[in-house]
Amino acid sequence: MTITTTANGPSPHFGPGIEMHSVTDVVTGAFPPNTQWVFTLTDHLSEALIQTVSREFSVPAINWQPFDPFLDSTHVQINPQAEGASTDISAQIVTPDDEVLDSGVATFDWSTTEGIPNVISNFTRANAQGVALNDTQAAQLANSSDNSDTNLSLWETFTSVTLPSLNDLINTIITGITATVHTPSADVPTPLAAFFELFTRETLTQSEVTSGPTCESINADISGVTVFSIVLAITSYPDNWFFGGPGQTWGPMDLAVLRVVRGENEVFRTGVHTTSYTLAPPPDVIINSLTFNIPITPPDYHILVDPAPGVCFQLFVENAP
Repeated sequence: MTITTTANGPSPHFGPGIEMHSVTDVVTGAFPPNTQWVFTLTDHLSEALIQTVSREFSVPAINWQPFDPFLDSTHVQINPQAEGASTDISAQIVTPDDEVLDSGVATFDWSTTEGIPNVISNFTRANAQGVALNDTQAAQLANSSDNSDTNLSLWETFTSVTLPSLNDLINTIITGITATVHTPSADVPTPLAAFFELFTRETLTQSEVTSGPTCESINADISGVTVFSIVLAITSYPDNWFFGGPGQTWGPMDLAVLRVVRGENEVFRTGVHTTSYTLAPPPDVIINSLTFNIPITPPDYHILVDPAPGVCFQLFVENAP
């Protein structure tokens, strides 16, 4: 023999106003007069008592709620439960002589909000039918009703008038502070603040185009990317290579030839006479005079490096962080 308790609500929770269903499998007729359903509500972990609920016996099942203003002398929790706390319901069928004829325990997560509509409805009906509320309960109920009506009215005004107007205003502001950057792949809406964002050389990051030092000619496609500068670093050269000039850093012969080609057109060409050469900004890249942070290379944009015999190098491009 056992008592099974389930929740009649939309989810398997338990709390004020949530209707529960308890059923026994004891055969009808085995119960003496004045037998009662007794439900003891306790915290699952601490076993602290929340409330004891007694109901007139019916067979074989009963629908019931805790803290019912029609049937309970107290409508408050002895030890209030936190939202989601695991709660035990110990259900018993008890005779007038305190004999337990059947019992069962079920555990549910506590909800303080799910049954609120039923709580309000119960108290409203109880008041209408002459079940007295104390002064505090009456004031709380009236205040809750007033607040609900006020909040509903404010919400309807907000959703029907304020929110559409606010959306229109926000869209107008966004349109007013947004410009369009035309790139090879798409037109990109860009906040005006980005046009005034500048970077110093120290904040740029280098991305290597080559994979370590190479002594072979390369043709690197860097189309459609953000590039601030092109850096060619000579890593080795023949021992008999001559450097002169101030600091002995410039050689009369080309260490390499650096070219930039866009489609069929060569837009830049130079001989490299030092071991480090930086080309900034990249040639034939349209850069707004205010927006040095978005220099995007056009389609079919290539960097070509042809080193002299015995010369090796690495190629980098510098990007915004």
